[in-house]
Amino acid sequence: MNQRPKTSQRTHSGQPETTASLLSHLGHGLRLAALALLVLLLPGSLLAAPIIVAINDVPNGPPLIQVFGAPNGYNIYIGDCVNTAGIEDGALITLFGVDTAGSIPDWSGRFVIPNATNVYRAGVDIVWVQHDNLDTCDLFGNNDLQVGFNSAYPGIYYGTPVISNSDQNLGVVTDKWVQVYTSDTLIILFDPHTYRLRK
Repeated sequence: MNQRPKTSQRTHSGQPETTASLLSHLGHGLRLAALALLVLLLPGSLLAAPIIVAINDVPNGPPLIQVFGAPNGYNIYIGDCVNTAGIEDGALITLFGVDTAGSIPDWSGRFVIPNATNVYRAGVDIVWVQHDNLDTCDLFGNNDLQVGFNSAYPGIYYGTPVISNSDQNLGVVTDKWVQVYTSDTLIILFDPHTYRLRK
């Protein structure tokens, strides 16, 4: 059986509303219209929260990747372009339709290990930001924003990363989550784990 929702009703005395009351209603309506117009005119970047990519480099297992807030979805690629058997694991996360104009510059950073056999090849985790174009793996070719990472297996170290000749030093690997990259559009969280320090 359908029930009609209960609604509150005002009693009307039959007397015309005062001018002050009409002006109050009109002013409220104008304020709402102005607020709606302001919301429509604001750039989308001010209204939307940044996309969060969280990468957990699980020891002795595949990494766990979570993406929050990607408006058009995303793709996780784990093929040969970022994964080398016996050397490293990695992934490339493509954020569809994000920053296709390329306003966000490429960036890279690496976590290091203090007991590496060669201090110039001390990188063990590399994280980077790039765009999907012909200079990269060219997965979709739409210049979508991408987040990539590689994690070397114990005993293997990276030299200069492919993306940048002067990547940012993100410090020594740790067991804690680290916010490695922040912008209005994207936040990258990475948990590198310290298991490599014991190898």
